[in-house]
Amino acid sequence: METRFCMHVANFDETRRFYEEGLGWKVYKEWSRSAEDRGVVYHAGTALLELLLAPAEKASRLNESFYLYIEVENLEDIRNSVLRYGSAATAIESYPWGHRSFIVKDPAGLSLKFFRVEI
Repeated sequence: METRFCMHVANFDETRRFYEEGLGWKVYKEWSRSAEDRGVVYHAGTALLELLLAPAEKASRLNESFYLYIEVENLEDIRNSVLRYGSAATAIESYPWGHRSFIVKDPAGLSLKFFRVEI
């Protein structure tokens, strides 16, 4: 079984650069059948994130109640990479339940919450 989060984005190239250059994610699969039919898939922990080119009126509409929560070992390294890329990220915060985390939004507006368990 495979779990895939699919997101239609109008700013496909900018969003793709964020994942590859800002986060250092490697492409799992991609296609470019035409100028209007492009997509790319990344491993996002144990799930997959699929970006699909879409006209602005058909792009995914995201709100603050939806986000990807991704556990990582190298929390500080990822945040530093995002900042070097030029994206804004929150400060790393510690929580009573043992998580340390920060949040960054991709160019399409998806919130990514990276965390590390410190217990």
